[in-house]
Amino acid sequence: MIKGTFHLATVRPNIDVMGNQAYSANDVLFDWHAFEIPRGGCRLTSLQITMPGTNGADANVHDIDLLFGKSINGVAPTSLGAANSAVTLIKMTSSKNNIMAYKFLDADKMSNNGDFIGYNVWSDTAGINSQNAVNIVLEGDPNYTGTTVGYQTIWIAAVAQGAFDFGTGILNDGAKTSGLTLDVSEDVDADDVFDVGDQIMSIASNGDSPVIHGSITSLTADAITIDELGGSIGDDHEIIFRAPITFNLGFEY
Repeated sequence: MIKGTFHLATVRPNIDVMGNQAYSANDVLFDWHAFEIPRGGCRLTSLQITMPGTNGADANVHDIDLLFGKSINGVAPTSLGAANSAVTLIKMTSSKNNIMAYKFLDADKMSNNGDFIGYNVWSDTAGINSQNAVNIVLEGDPNYTGTTVGYQTIWIAAVAQGAFDFGTGILNDGAKTSGLTLDVSEDVDADDVFDVGDQIMSIASNGDSPVIHGSITSLTADAITIDELGGSIGDDHEIIFRAPITFNLGFEY
């Protein structure tokens, strides 16, 4: 690896359960999620986040405890638990030797806080202020099973420090068992929340019966077309993001 080079990693952790239910402080925001970057020790120099609000409006401006981890002897970090469930002492302890770095994400300092109406963009670079500078050095496992040759596997997980809620208010009109176009309610316009390329899920209003679907290929205010149905959708089940949070991580080698 030539020193002084840069690499951008885009990471979208899946939240496959309870995404339309409000979190509590110290709930798992998302469990350990693996991603790859080129091999070698590197410095995280920039951290940008795009995060939707709730029901098409500004929300989700809450602090986050962000963890970076590595596998040990080819073994991934132990699960922290399902998203939107309370972190337990034994699960956090079982991951402590895997943790390489911790970063407190201060929502008040980082988030644009609603300037983009339906979603927020968070920014954390050395240029904001010295307290919020990233400056984290990471070196993962190039030998973790399945890692691409020339790359290393890094793990990321997060704990919520507030009432995050990734509900959209977009409801499926009528049970659906076939076809790729969903008719959805106009309580919240689908094209005010989603974009082409977003992977979606459907879920009951109480968080039950989650079904993972494909990615959006086109959409209007009241219709969403996807590339794979993946499973039946109940009447009035909510259509939500499978991976609502996007991290863009800048590394320097």
